[in-house]
Amino acid sequence: MTEPDKPKRPRPKLEPKVRDQELWQALGQLTVCYAQLEDQLQFNIWTMLHKDGSTALQEIDSQWVARIVLAHQPFKSLTDIFCSLCKLRHADPRRLELVRKDLVRVSDARNKYVHSHWDWGDKQGTVTRSRHTARAKDGLEFKDEQVTPADIRAVADDIGFVTLRVGGVFGPGYYHPGLWDDISKMTIFRVAPDRWAWECSTCGAKPPGLLRSQAAAKTDYEAHRREAHPEAPKQRGRPKKAT
Repeated sequence: MTEPDKPKRPRPKLEPKVRDQELWQALGQLTVCYAQLEDQLQFNIWTMLHKDGSTALQEIDSQWVARIVLAHQPFKSLTDIFCSLCKLRHADPRRLELVRKDLVRVSDARNKYVHSHWDWGDKQGTVTRSRHTARAKDGLEFKDEQVTPADIRAVADDIGFVTLRVGGVFGPGYYHPGLWDDISKMTIFRVAPDRWAWECSTCGAKPPGLLRSQAAAKTDYEAHRREAHPEAPKQRGRPKKAT
């Protein structure tokens, strides 16, 4: 006689300390949005590899080649390639500067949450996010903070906004209303490593040519303001610039 098969015991499962479904949903949303941003960067890089972006859609083979080359690139490398190609294709320097800062910001925010440990929060509705680092400058450091799922969803929404900016860096202003509203705050900006420009926040005027330094651009801009808008109050503080 053969012995009856013994019933299989269920595999042991490690349960997380924090069983907050909203937290896991928010982290999932963050992960999905970040993957979508990476995909948008790769798509834009592929299209910019062609001088005429319209022909790229007809060259499916080149898309696969680009996917192979970019498949395992870290986010910072994708950012470097994207920004470099945008400069080569003469993207608006103010838009590009905003997007560059956006990409750094959301990458840091995403990494902060994804590479953390999670534990019970100090009060209802929160969880404790903790992380330790060991850097050459500061040595071993421990950091923790109280986080809500809403905090993580806000970062996911920010990533979605940056994805739209990446996709619309060459698009018309009406592509997504409100996408570039903060450009109006930038009056003096760099357009090349040693070339600067300005745009009047009152009338939209621009200099007849590029200037060789930030100081020269500031002097030229202030001269325009005195001549064209003598009644306008003097702007306080340093003008925002692209670096």
